[in-house]
Amino acid sequence: MGIIHDKAKTGDLKGIETIIADPENNGEGVDDRDLHENTVLHTACKYKHVPVVEWALAQPSVDLNALNVAGDTPLILGAAAGSLEIVKMLVAKGADVNRANDHGNTAMHYACFWRHRDIAVYLSKEAGAWVAIKNKYQKTPLGRTSDEIKDLLKAEAAGTRTVQAPARTFAQAKEEAKVRFLAKGGVDWEITATSVQTSPTPLSTTHFFVTRRGRWNGYDVIIRTPADQSKVGAEDVRMLKGEIGAIRKLFHANLLPLLAACATPPNVGVLTELVPSGDLWTFLHDPNVEMTMEMAMGIAEGVCRGMQFLHDQDPPIFHSNLKSQNILLTPDVTPRITDYGFSLPLFSPHRSAGTKYLNRTEWLAPEVLRGAGGVELWGAVDVYAYGMLLHEIVTRSWPYEVMNAMVVGMRVVLEGVRPLIPEFAPDNLAKLMTECWATDPKQRPTFSAMLPQLALMEPPGSPSI
Repeated sequence: MGIIHDKAKTGDLKGIETIIADPENNGEGVDDRDLHENTVLHTACKYKHVPVVEWALAQPSVDLNALNVAGDTPLILGAAAGSLEIVKMLVAKGADVNRANDHGNTAMHYACFWRHRDIAVYLSKEAGAWVAIKNKYQKTPLGRTSDEIKDLLKAEAAGTRTVQAPARTFAQAKEEAKVRFLAKGGVDWEITATSVQTSPTPLSTTHFFVTRRGRWNGYDVIIRTPADQSKVGAEDVRMLKGEIGAIRKLFHANLLPLLAACATPPNVGVLTELVPSGDLWTFLHDPNVEMTMEMAMGIAEGVCRGMQFLHDQDPPIFHSNLKSQNILLTPDVTPRITDYGFSLPLFSPHRSAGTKYLNRTEWLAPEVLRGAGGVELWGAVDVYAYGMLLHEIVTRSWPYEVMNAMVVGMRVVLEGVRPLIPEFAPDNLAKLMTECWATDPKQRPTFSAMLPQLALMEPPGSPSI
């Protein structure tokens, strides 16, 4: 995120005005975009900073209905955040109240979903928002809200013809984001180590990698480097350049983009966006976090979409290390898959036969654990891991809590053991998990086949898990 967005996020209006007035300002203004294609108005609405919203709305070049990478308008973000004051300000300026994002959700959908009663009533009764409008999953705002809001708006819904929300297709959204990203960052991805400000203190250190926080080109980033740079040879660099060039062309709402890389030893490393909300593992295993089944299925569906996109590439891209630690969550709980696209052992040691047992055994398919003869269907390996992920999302615990990794590996291979599925799990979801864990890789479903099933598993008003 650029400096002006940092200021908008914290509500620092004086800081924004200082940047705009600076004669050496590099062009940052009200319509400047961050990595998610948010304008300053988007950011101010999302974080409910009224003075910054007022300032942005007063700028001649402000785009009231600008779309970010997910197709959200500032009004959608303001409604989701629960700020009635900001929603009224945007509507008064002429914001499109029925504009939908890439999922077909309008501001009304989010006001209802997050139970912002006053905003839902205002949008419907005073601002002209449609109540009977379906998103891409055929859900209307009143289909995903409280009984109180349903009762308050029943008159507006009665006798109204249900319409489909106009929205970009996912393909259109992806292409638009790709064009803007390449235009902003340039086609070249390779950077020098001196262009990155790196924190001296690592965020994490493993046998393979060192991960640090940094700053590059005005953005907060994560830098991942091999733990032992002395092992990086000329052939590693050649292969790395080829893979990064391909990975950087991948754009999807549920993938964390690779921003840039340094391919010059001894400073080889890759840069990705910093997602301060953290990973899915931390989210699921935090007892203070309340999660509804609807939210859980939203995460599951998002991961499935990202994996489907990877597997649909030509040639297919297999993850082979899918697990909750490799899925980051944005502030609105959108999952973004990381650690994808590399087959080079330098950045994908899990694809090396000699290191596979150093990974989380619980997520490894039996054919990987056997080791003999290699793996023919890496796509099916991803599906097996996804089944484990579904189990973790539903139970919010490890798949095998009472067994250590060695025992898990032996029993999965020799006895066909799989995690116990709790009775509260919906039957169709339990069936899908079981299919993902089939011993024969050819019997496991594809991500394309699972996606429509997941879309039907979101029970409105479901309890927390």
